[in-house]
Amino acid sequence: MNGNDQDLRDRFSELRKEEEAQAPEFARLLKARAEQVRRWSPAYVAATALSLAITIAAALWLVHGPWRTRQGMQAPVASITAWKSPTDFLLETPGSEMLRNMPELGVSRVEAMPPAPGNKNRQAKRKALP
Repeated sequence: MNGNDQDLRDRFSELRKEEEAQAPEFARLLKARAEQVRRWSPAYVAATALSLAITIAAALWLVHGPWRTRQGMQAPVASITAWKSPTDFLLETPGSEMLRNMPELGVSRVEAMPPAPGNKNRQAKRKALP
């Protein structure tokens, strides 16, 4: 086992030496990058100017946009308490009026319901509960 371990260590040290011989010096890489940063390419300057112009135009459009009202005139603001959901009608289910009223003891549901629109003269018969 030790022979195999030593053999692996030797092989890795040879690979490390080969890599060190091929790798460039760090100081030279750092100097080359610093020189690239100092030079501004025309495309970089144009892109920066264009993005700055778009940002300024967007800011001016937001401040003085077409939706702004005249000075002194403001659009009426709706109260949050007056807002109704567009799907509020879905909560109105058949028979929901029975859930809104408290039941009375000794009165049947037929008596508590209003008469049908076509039968205004007809009244429900009252029956005493046992």
